[in-house]
Amino acid sequence: MKTIGWLSPRLEEPDDRFKAAKRASLQIANSKVSKAIISSAFCIPATKVIISGSPRIDLLTRKNYHEQTEQFVNHLIMSSTSGKHPYCVWAPTYRPSYLPSVWAFLSDQEWEKLDKAVESLGMRLIVKPHYFDVHSLSRILRHRKNILLLTDDELNKQGLDFYDILKGSELLITDYSSVYIDYLVTTKPIIFFVPDLEDYLEKNTVCLEPFEEWTPGPKVKTVEEMSSNSFKALKGIAMGYQKKNRLVSAGIFCCRSFSRIP
Repeated sequence: MKTIGWLSPRLEEPDDRFKAAKRASLQIANSKVSKAIISSAFCIPATKVIISGSPRIDLLTRKNYHEQTEQFVNHLIMSSTSGKHPYCVWAPTYRPSYLPSVWAFLSDQEWEKLDKAVESLGMRLIVKPHYFDVHSLSRILRHRKNILLLTDDELNKQGLDFYDILKGSELLITDYSSVYIDYLVTTKPIIFFVPDLEDYLEKNTVCLEPFEEWTPGPKVKTVEEMSSNSFKALKGIAMGYQKKNRLVSAGIFCCRSFSRIP
């Protein structure tokens, strides 16, 4: 969702990702929309970007829930509480150094409110931060019963992908991360926690604008709004976003699996 490559207003010289993209014989994309973004961002001829779908989408759409994944999630949840519980996932994007972390917008009291709200829904909230945010967040969540930290190290030890965990979730909370685009194929509800929306869009543009039109789900700025909208979404109360979800998904996806390099 956030700008990449030469689309970033702060990129003055090509970084390693840009150089790697230029060296590649082919790039893959999910749709005509993402193909145009990749071609523009990395100055690659459109003929070198093929619309193939993505292996990530295969993980989200496969019928069978991986047994190892289920065992890992049950262990993660039951390590803090007794019994099995359905869960939501919170996966925000990593913010550059010139912007405050999303965790900076939540006080200890608000974390406590969120913990109780999750419990009242009969759910657990799995938080998947960026690698660089793990240390600070582990201290914040140390004593939370219903909010659980998921790290890349834990996933790697189990030989699992984050999307294995995401597939089993009931709801996604995110912000400017492109994870929401992949999650659209599940048709499950998405909530955008964006307490810094105006400041973020002013300092760090996004690839798909206007932001409101490309993000089918409520935009919330407080824990109270997040909790209220989570309740409505999980209880199946229509919020008017289902139609937009289908429209955005149709415009941005090709669900064809990657099968071969022509």
